[in-house]
Amino acid sequence: MNFVQDKARGLLAFIVRLSRSGVDESMTADLSKRVILCNWVAMILALNASLLFWGFFVQGMVWVVVTNILSIIVGITIPILNTKRHYDLSRGILIPFLIGLVTFSDFAMIEVETPRLWLFPISFLGFLLYGEQEKKKAFASSLMALVALIGISAITVGQKVGFYHNATDQILPMTLIDNLLVLVTIVGLVIIFYNENLIAQKKIQREKEKLSFIFDLVEEAVITTNSKGLVQPEFSRFTEVLFEESHDSIKDRQILDLIFSRSDVPPDLKDQCLATLESAWGADEIQWLGNENLLIHECRIHTKSGDKHIHIKWQPIYSEEVIRGVLVTIQDVTREKQEQLLQQQQKALFEIIQAACRHSKASVVTFLKSGVACSELKGIDSLGKLKISLHTLKGAARTLELKLLASALHSLEDQLAGEGKWPLSEDFRSRLGDLAKEFSYAQSKINEMFADQKTGAQQAGGLLSLGQVLHDVCRRHAEGHGLMVLGFSVTDHAGEWEADKLQKLGEALMHAVTNAIDHGYVYPEKEGRLQRRPVEIAVAAVRQDENLLIRFADRGAGISLQQLEKLRAKAKVKPEELKDPFDVLFLEGVSSAESLTQTSGRGVGMTAIKQIAEELGGGVRVSSTVGQGTTIEICIPPGRSLAMAAAS
Repeated sequence: MNFVQDKARGLLAFIVRLSRSGVDESMTADLSKRVILCNWVAMILALNASLLFWGFFVQGMVWVVVTNILSIIVGITIPILNTKRHYDLSRGILIPFLIGLVTFSDFAMIEVETPRLWLFPISFLGFLLYGEQEKKKAFASSLMALVALIGISAITVGQKVGFYHNATDQILPMTLIDNLLVLVTIVGLVIIFYNENLIAQKKIQREKEKLSFIFDLVEEAVITTNSKGLVQPEFSRFTEVLFEESHDSIKDRQILDLIFSRSDVPPDLKDQCLATLESAWGADEIQWLGNENLLIHECRIHTKSGDKHIHIKWQPIYSEEVIRGVLVTIQDVTREKQEQLLQQQQKALFEIIQAACRHSKASVVTFLKSGVACSELKGIDSLGKLKISLHTLKGAARTLELKLLASALHSLEDQLAGEGKWPLSEDFRSRLGDLAKEFSYAQSKINEMFADQKTGAQQAGGLLSLGQVLHDVCRRHAEGHGLMVLGFSVTDHAGEWEADKLQKLGEALMHAVTNAIDHGYVYPEKEGRLQRRPVEIAVAAVRQDENLLIRFADRGAGISLQQLEKLRAKAKVKPEELKDPFDVLFLEGVSSAESLTQTSGRGVGMTAIKQIAEELGGGVRVSSTVGQGTTIEICIPPGRSLAMAAAS
């Protein structure tokens, strides 16, 4: 009994090995099944021919004997071809030969009419051997076979074309053998495919275990989604650690909801990311590459243990060259962000200390106080006021040669442009909070280092005290555009100023300097309205009646009435709404610049000058002559020091 069982097991093992000829671990499950099916059909074909060979040989049916010999040869050749990885060749031989063999046997053995009906299903063998993954090949092979059979049927209908014309009782034994082989084929295929499924399942389980082991070691959230954007059950253990949620609460959840539900990402960016992913399902690689930049790659999330900065990578999962899902890897970069912020703070502090030594502690402390006030939104209740405050603060940073802070403030301006409405988003408020801490920290360090010096509030001076700073700003900005400064003069006939008022005036004049160079010299030259000329600027302060008049004049291209009219139309303002045509320059967002730069293009500079003048209790007006330059006049009431000087 054991001997029989051992032989049966050995035979079954041999059949399994033979049926798996050409199958290896690198193949897809679908292709391996097709190759096994091809081998199995070839084996049954050879076995059938071997069993029937002697019967036909004894009866002297030469043509059928030849057919059986060819069947045996083909049945042996096909597994060999599959072993050599010639899958298309083996299937390409098997399909037409099997159809031709059955058709020839039909003609040779019996009447044509009755058995021909069984030939038509065989014509669809191509779909069995090629499957869904190779539809074109399956369709082409089956179509060719079907056309051939239809042609043969049309030619031979109603005719007796067989060579031997066997009666039904004569072919009964062969029919029984064929039916038995068909039964063996069906049972064998069931066993083989069941065994193949077990092998595939074990292979998948091994791969899952390998991935699970790797996932548990990697300190990244590794997540896959299906074509609906739902998180699949297999994800790295670190995913639970990062989001501080259980496995059950993460699986089958929308990937965007998992990542961004507790993030600081604005709703419009979330919607943009969602639309990008939805458009990716079923798309190809080109469409993915075109829209990948619309996905969110970095943000901050809020968890039970605190805020975390994460970096996100999106990788499409392809099937049949179209996207069926996404592989998402998420890194916790909180520590790196903190170290980077600390390094930036240290560099910025070093710049601030240099500025305090190069200029004065008073000017630096005043700048830092303004920075804290702006970052904490003191007295700011609208986007317009915040834009002006940030732009003014950036200008002051540039004046003090604080490049890192100027760049950070410019980045905030860019983000503010996308805010759209008040109140501010949580992300923007968070960035302002970080900036406020940086300003406060720098202010405390400066106070410690210069504790023996007087504070800026105790110092006072005239307009001349701003002359060198404004001249440096003018020189650096002009040289940045390849221009030479021919003259920059400052005269003051007004006396001494209070420190806070002088600081405010310095901010306004700084805006005027950069505005004059950009709009009076640089852009007109690019537009062909002005030949290159050196920069000339004059600043003067005089008493006018009971007020103080600060006149800022450049000798640039000037502004024409046509330009003003174009700006008014662009701003969609009616002429009667403006007291003076030049008032259009003070409207927020109005700029004659065609592109955005570090210093102009936002339509904030002139608005800031007007706001500062009004904060000082005065006003501002502009006059200009084409080709000769533009003059800005700021009229403000005198300060206490100036009033006392006038009274004496």
